[in-house]
Amino acid sequence: MNETRNPPPAWMLEPIAAWVFLAVQIGLVFTPVYPLNWALAIAAAVVVYKERRAHEFPVFWWTAAVVVFGSLAYLFFVYKRPRDAVVFAPQEAVSQQARLVRGLPPQQAQAGAAAARTPAGWYSDPTGNSRVRYWDGSEWTDHTSD
Repeated sequence: MNETRNPPPAWMLEPIAAWVFLAVQIGLVFTPVYPLNWALAIAAAVVVYKERRAHEFPVFWWTAAVVVFGSLAYLFFVYKRPRDAVVFAPQEAVSQQARLVRGLPPQQAQAGAAAARTPAGWYSDPTGNSRVRYWDGSEWTDHTSD
């Protein structure tokens, strides 16, 4: 099955959106429409699910946390997720992704070391924008394939 990755709109993952979501949920506590907080928590969980799924990260824990804890978990998620794509050579990408999934910061890549030992070819796209990206032996190119 060829599933296309469909990340949520970028504005939904900005800190200001998370703060607005928190303010709306707090405001709803003092109104008769308090049950709408569950609908908002599920909507935020869908955003988290789509973001994690688009980058092929495990989706369960963050999604469950947002459903249970609502806007506070969403706020933590927005601040915890990496903002810019972390790009590594193909051989380093797997170990770096494992570190990011566990919540650890990426290790600094050694300049030139990865380029010297990794042959040119098609590898999994470390940015998550497509299935594979071409590594020319020294850096990632713009050539991708879905």
